[in-house]
Amino acid sequence: MTDYTDLEEAATYAAQDAIKFSDESEEMRALQQFHEEVDPETVLALIADLDEARNGMKHSCAIRLKKEIERLEAENEALNTAIEDLDRARVAGFEEYDFTRLKDRRGDRKVFEITIETECGCDIEEGEYTVRITHLLGNWLGSDDFGLIGDAVAEVVADLGLPEEGYTTFIAYESGEQQDVFWTKWFEIATVASVLVEPGAAMGKGEQL
Repeated sequence: MTDYTDLEEAATYAAQDAIKFSDESEEMRALQQFHEEVDPETVLALIADLDEARNGMKHSCAIRLKKEIERLEAENEALNTAIEDLDRARVAGFEEYDFTRLKDRRGDRKVFEITIETECGCDIEEGEYTVRITHLLGNWLGSDDFGLIGDAVAEVVADLGLPEEGYTTFIAYESGEQQDVFWTKWFEIATVASVLVEPGAAMGKGEQL
């Protein structure tokens, strides 16, 4: 890299406040000295050094970015493996469930266990209850899943036979249908008994439990 010390000193001297010069002739000498240092070769060398520095920074940034991408990919792979292991553990922990009994399970085929909490004095049909969701199968809860599960519960809540106060567990599972080029997703609500090893009928969309 070219040494720009003389150019820097000349520029610093010429760029100082005019009041610091003893007279106008000194100021003119400073400018003249600066102009003598600024020849075409020096300017071209400076431009080349700047380009080299930029390219070096780009290369360094690219290396750091590549390493960060590799790190995130490794973390993502580890997370996916952990989720798969957790899914397998959950399935093993729910051996009493037979999810093949769920009617019209489609789309991503997600399955959740939902617990509905009711309290005395609350109007269930007006939505005065709490829904807690536990992931069982398929992908984790998506951005729209909670709202769709809430809609599914509200649609059949009058038929669920909920107690005035307490906790009641059901199964919510993903379904849907293709409409032209769009996929319309919803969730079905089934009783826990309907997915136990003993045969039972899952409640379809709009059907009563």
